[in-house]
Parts: sequence; structure tokens; C-alpha cells
Amino acid sequence: MGLDGGDVGAVIHLRPAGPGDHDFLWSVQWRALGSYVTEVFGTGEAEQRAFFDEHHDISRSRIVVVDGVDAGVLAWWPRDDHWYLGTIGLLSPFQERGVGRRLIGRLLADADEAGVAVRLQVLRSNDRARALYERLGFRVDGDTGTHQQMERRPGGDPRPVSAPDEAGGGGPTRRGWRGCPPSGGGGSARRHDRGGGVGPGGAPPTRGGTGPGRGWRVAGAPGW
Repeated sequence: MGLDGGDVGAVIHLRPAGPGDHDFLWSVQWRALGSYVTEVFGTGEAEQRAFFDEHHDISRSRIVVVDGVDAGVLAWWPRDDHWYLGTIGLLSPFQERGVGRRLIGRLLADADEAGVAVRLQVLRSNDRARALYERLGFRVDGDTGTHQQMERRPGGDPRPVSAPDEAGGGGPTRRGWRGCPPSGGGGSARRHDRGGGVGPGGAPPTRGGTGPGRGWRVAGAPGW
């Protein structure tokens, strides 16, 4: 089952990422998010690629497919008392088309039905992404020094979304950027992503919990 996209006739599907998608996932990382990493942490493409190759956890990624074309990546996972939105990144031809908003909206609807909060982190300098999440009902409830932590409780307090959803940026991480490994279950602020969405970080393995369910039907992706 797909999702109707923001474009007339556009259909969005999710599929679990596999080893053959590694280069595509890096492409999304670099094109959509790499400039924020460079801006904040001063790392270039080669260093970011090396870190990505070593630490990215492909098992958490779903490939976003729009009208049969691989368009981006979505990653989320349940934790003990909330769901964590780790990444939503889209290549530029698929930004500002309502795709990201539809994906996040479906995740939030499933979270509301399950009665769980959704959490993320966004780079402190990324005002545009933070404003989007605030319109979707997220509220800032913490600050790591490099990122603002945000939470949306069940039901949220959504405001009308009038700005493009894949607005060059967003980015939750746990305390780092996409795929940053946990350090004692946490992970230090080493890198962060940017661009068409949010960016994940290291996190402890899921222990129990529930995940977005009906309607997603992604083979091999637990709960979807």
C-alpha cells in the first residue's frame, strides 16, 4: 500500500534499505545534509564519507520511493517510552512537493493512535527546520549546545503548515549525525546532518515498544 503524495498522482512507497543501497544512502546524506555538517563541524566530503561508511546503521533506514523512483530516506525507531524520528532526507527533485510532510504526518498519526510521543533533535542554527516541526506540534524541551531537542506528545498541537516541508533542512540526531555510534548508550556530538530533513544519531537497540503500523506495509521493516 502506498501513500498519496503532495503532487497529483504521486504515490509514495517505503522499502527497507539493503546493502545495495549504501551508495544511494550516502548520496542522500551528502547532497541533502552534508553542507550542515561542513558548516558546523568543518568536515569535508571525504571525512564525512569515511564516517558514514564506518558507522551508518542501514537496518534502520527505509528508502522513500516516489512514483517508482528512489527519492530519499526515512529512519525512525521505537524506544522505551517514545518513537525517535532519526532521519528524513530527500533528494532535491523531490523536495517542496509535500513528500516529507506526508511521511511525517503518517508517522505522527500512528504515534497518536498508539498514544506515544515522538522525539527528534535539530541543529540549533537550523531555524527553518525547527519552525516546520513546531508547526507539526513539536516543542523544544532541551538543548545539547549544538542541537535543540524536540518532542511532540500524543495529539500534539499542530499548526497549519504553510512553508515547504523539505525546506533545506532539518535534523534530529541523538547527539551526533546520521549513524553516529552510541557511546555508553548515548553518543557524543561529533557530526550532524542537514538539508532535506532530519538526521539520526547513535541510539541503544530498541527494547520493546511499538512502531507505526497499519497501512505502511514495508516488507522486512518491523512494524511497518
